[in-house]
Amino acid sequence: MFLHSRTPQLPSREQALQGRPERMFTVPDRHTVLGTPLLGPYPGHLEVADFGMGCFWGAERKFWQLPVGVWTTLVGYQGGYTENPMYEEVCSGLTGHTEAVRVVYDPQLISYDRLLQTFWESHNPTQGFRQGNDVGTQYRSAIYTHTPAQAAAAEASRTAYQQVLTRSRYGTISTEILPAEGREFYPAEGTTSSTSTRIRRGTAGSVGPACPARLVWRRPMADGSAPTAQQAFTSLMRARIAPGLRALGFKGSGRTYELPHLETWALIGFQKAAHSTAEHIEFTVNVTVADKRGWAQARRREPHLPARPSPNTVYGAAAWHSRIGRLLPANRDTWWTISATTDPEPVARGVISAVTEYALPAIRERRHA
Repeated sequence: MFLHSRTPQLPSREQALQGRPERMFTVPDRHTVLGTPLLGPYPGHLEVADFGMGCFWGAERKFWQLPVGVWTTLVGYQGGYTENPMYEEVCSGLTGHTEAVRVVYDPQLISYDRLLQTFWESHNPTQGFRQGNDVGTQYRSAIYTHTPAQAAAAEASRTAYQQVLTRSRYGTISTEILPAEGREFYPAEGTTSSTSTRIRRGTAGSVGPACPARLVWRRPMADGSAPTAQQAFTSLMRARIAPGLRALGFKGSGRTYELPHLETWALIGFQKAAHSTAEHIEFTVNVTVADKRGWAQARRREPHLPARPSPNTVYGAAAWHSRIGRLLPANRDTWWTISATTDPEPVARGVISAVTEYALPAIRERRHA
């Protein structure tokens, strides 16, 4: 809505279109790509995140393309006044809504911080009522939060990402961060089923300029000090690697994970290099497989052995052990490095890929040896 001005302006409640008490269309039952239900109620272990970042068709794709943790996505309208709006009404600027993407995700597999990273990197949040060539209040950048924790994370990420943009000579972030409560999400017509058609219309995908750098942010400590490599390593394990391992069937936490089996111990462990420092931590992955009955016999001979083997200890003939690098085609030690300024996503992808492609086959082979 331009309201007698060439600059888009949000309408007031009185100026907005009235809308209607019910939707004028039927939302498809399932996501075209993911195959999951679109509308709630959702399973209790899942959480909801809402983002506005320009044309919603390309924005939605950014989230369902994430490798793990996103259960379903749908596009809609949010943040305005008109009930159950239609696409043409939202495009008129007379509803007050922005085009939004709802992301339903499993917090055990992907963190809200990771969704925020995708949000910031996938659009230009400094353009106000536009994204690239798309102009209008419906294209404004927005985050609608569902919990106090989401609100705190969103605010912290906006502050941190503003520093990234400022260093690269971008403007001030105009993203609105508001509670989702009282700002109902209205699904759009043709939700996900016509995504490919909308993409061909030319506004989906990368809208606006690419981000100047990948978003790598860490919340400051309570005393205001900068985070350390150890804190980055802990965050990497908890927010990215552990969820990825659980998706592969592993159980555990910290630095040790077990692939449950009735007859064998199958474990992977994370070992830090002795020369790691406060600025950089190098780590590798160890793999151990042991027959449970054979391990019990070894314990009777050597009572000092633990009830369960540790993947970070070599036990000789009692348990098979290998560093993951020795399983890779190059057959040499492989170490990953993490620091407070390292982008954790490629590190996590590398670890999970190595476990999937090399550790799991080795474990299966040893179980049948």
